[in-house]
Amino acid sequence: MSHSSNSDRSGTASLFVTWLFNVSILIEVVLSLLLMISRQYFLSEAACATRIQTQAVWYGLTAVEAVVGERGRVIVVFQQ
Repeated sequence: MSHSSNSDRSGTASLFVTWLFNVSILIEVVLSLLLMISRQYFLSEAACATRIQTQAVWYGLTAVEAVVGERGRVIVVFQQ
């Protein structure tokens, strides 16, 4: 019986981690939409990160630069 409860616990933990991941993606999408609406410069968690210059156009916004964060996520600074 204990094996079954351990597997239930790991399944619950896995679902929780998946939920957290999905929520973090949703938050990033919402921030991106707010950025498009506000038409202002946007920079997130990139103070000590390695910078990569880029010239890309995305949804009518010019990507001024892309920043790779400490966890490997790419954060882009936009300018209308």
